[in-house]
Amino acid sequence: MEKFPNNKYWLDQLIRRLGVHGEVKNYQVRYKFIKNSEKLKYLVVKVKFIGFSVKMKVYS
Repeated sequence: MEKFPNNKYWLDQLIRRLGVHGEVKNYQVRYKFIKNSEKLKYLVVKVKFIGFSVKMKVYS
């Protein structure tokens, strides 16, 4: 199985792509694999900022 970047990396990528400058309250990264395989299908990054939240799905 490939080595994935850590969850902090995905948080930083989302913030950089959106250009959002706010305080992060909480974040979550979920990985979805292809059934009966170790290949990554996509991952979901959810970030809660003060006043709003962002959800981003990244496909491989």
